[in-house]
Amino acid sequence: MKKISKANPDQEIEKGVQMDDDEILKLCDQIRKISLALHGYLRHGHLEKVYENGLAHRLRKAGIVFEQQFPLKVCDEDGTTLGEYTRIFSSKTVLSLN
Repeated sequence: MKKISKANPDQEIEKGVQMDDDEILKLCDQIRKISLALHGYLRHGHLEKVYENGLAHRLRKAGIVFEQQFPLKVCDEDGTTLGEYTRIFSSKTVLSLN
């Protein structure tokens, strides 16, 4: 998985960044605030892709490391792959626009 550095978008950083619970909660709060601000600006009626691109843009501006349209495998109990769930992914969070 490729992650982008806050300081330099062309620079890859190590995967598996460790965060404690307080850092994760702070990140979630920051993402929530950014999402609500975007919704307040765009309001309703746009295609999901508009909201996704807007959120990606604002996350980049905030320096949050993420991947857009990151595929997560969905598996059955026995490990059989059933499909993929594609969402915006940050090192410790999965964002769904629904």
